[in-house]
Amino acid sequence: MQILGNDAWREFRGIPGEKGINDSSHLAKVEDSSGRLHSCFVKLLNPGCPALICEAIGWILAKNSGTPTVSFAAITPIPKEKLKGKVPLPDWTENFDFCPAWCSEIVDGKSVKQIYTWKFFTGRLACLKSKTTRQIAALDVWTDNKDRNYGNVIKSKSNEYIAIDHETLLHDLLWLPMGICYSERSLLKEAEAHLGPKEHEAFVSDVVGYGEGHKNAFNNSKSQIENLINTLYPGNTSLSDAVISHLDTRSDKDWINNQLGLMI
Repeated sequence: MQILGNDAWREFRGIPGEKGINDSSHLAKVEDSSGRLHSCFVKLLNPGCPALICEAIGWILAKNSGTPTVSFAAITPIPKEKLKGKVPLPDWTENFDFCPAWCSEIVDGKSVKQIYTWKFFTGRLACLKSKTTRQIAALDVWTDNKDRNYGNVIKSKSNEYIAIDHETLLHDLLWLPMGICYSERSLLKEAEAHLGPKEHEAFVSDVVGYGEGHKNAFNNSKSQIENLINTLYPGNTSLSDAVISHLDTRSDKDWINNQLGLMI
């Protein structure tokens, strides 16, 4: 996961058709550390809130756990002057000359919600029956992501389901202390509501099975997460220690089974 310089954001490419609730969301060309240009979905995120760090941690853990996600993602500061007149600037940017932003490579596909506007029930069932959807669900349980919905699961042109948007990770650890509580939306709840008893049991069993790989993924991610936090919040060892401890505990192979055992 790259943290790029002030000149990485290269070119504004318009407003996406489905931008979610963040009015600053836009499309842009972003140059990575090797000089390669990427077509990205970009959104400004207030560094005073957990969203930016949660997006980055979610991407790191997804990559290291083999959970399908975007191939390139980065944090980059964008010169505010380049965005004026192109996207609404949030109030928190008033004292920023360079606005921190999350950039993720555009997936060649559409969200499940967007694809199946007129035949959503069939599309939802196909999504819930996919093995990769269960892998995403396992990641969300591990990381305490409270807002996984059909708008942030992308069905790619190769028919793979891909997770985007990890803003509400570490919900109880980072968001609740700020007085922000999200109503839970999850693939697990969707499976319980829309699959038959045997299919639901198989869904939960698969989620638990994917959870057995989380310890290895955590070990491969630990130093990256520590470096990320230390770069964004220098000297804040208490934050780094809390995040690492939280993820480590929940990555134990028996943890997810204990959490979901009553659902089987």
